[in-house]
Amino acid sequence: MYQHVEKAKVVFCGAGIKSVSLLEMIEEMNSLNCFSWEILGFLDDGAYAPDAMVNGYPVIGKLTSASRLPNDVSFINGIYNYSTCRRLTEILSKTEIGYDRWLNLIHPSTWISPSATLENGVIAYPFTVVHHHAKVGHRSLLMPRSTVGIHNTVGQDTIVGTNCILAGYANVESNVYLGQGSCVKERVTVGRGAIVGMGAVVTKDVDENAVVVGNPAKKLERAEK
Repeated sequence: MYQHVEKAKVVFCGAGIKSVSLLEMIEEMNSLNCFSWEILGFLDDGAYAPDAMVNGYPVIGKLTSASRLPNDVSFINGIYNYSTCRRLTEILSKTEIGYDRWLNLIHPSTWISPSATLENGVIAYPFTVVHHHAKVGHRSLLMPRSTVGIHNTVGQDTIVGTNCILAGYANVESNVYLGQGSCVKERVTVGRGAIVGMGAVVTKDVDENAVVVGNPAKKLERAEK
């Protein structure tokens, strides 16, 4: 279960490479008649000139401009990488907009169980699978061929990397980064703000803000909060 919007005026938060990738996905889905979304441009806190263009669309302001845009404008988050994931909720709080204005972007090749729940702003790249009774939190990103297992919980503003597998009943808290090809064992909890390295196999609970790597995954450092 998730909100599907047929027509929308869309602004991206962030004008980096992830937003460009998502822009291309929207253009593809528009061409396939999955929906009819109008791209208005980007909001970004970088040092862009007033007339800057990204992939043919304008950078129309900073993140703080979001709340001043008309109420019929919706948003897609494109600020996704391991270095910002822990702070993503804080960064996006600058927009001062409610969760109801964040769009779900779900590629048509994705399979989502009818009993699963995707909160507003979730993005699912091609060939993602979300199994029954799983829940994915606001603005979380599911990269290509990732699998969210049965009764999983994924918190908000979390990145589930390409080919990542979450076994049944795993609990991944908010602002977590799960690296490409990582695996999380059933009934394991990955604490808020944790980073799981590429290819890591998580067999035990991961502390809040910890960095773990390897097979089996072991703590590398204690991250700064």
